Amino acid sequence: MTLLTAMIIQTRGDDVVCAAGGPSKEGKYSGLVELHSNGDYDHLLLSSEPEYESALAAVNAMENVVRQVREAKL
Repeated sequence: MTLLTAMIIQTRGDDVVCAAGGPSKEGKYSGLVELHSNGDYDHLLLSSEPEYESALAAVNAMENVVRQVREAKL
């Protein structure tokens, strides 16, 4: 993750949305952190490899990443 991505996550509040992608051919889900603008998708900030057993697990993992970034002192 770049410093710019971390700063966007820290400053954009509800515009930062966690989501899941997939499933892959193996049935796994990717975690996604997206930037939205006025409620509409703008672009992808972060993504994981498809490693989660469910969409909910992927979203929870990305919410944890966002929480950690927001707690970090940059």
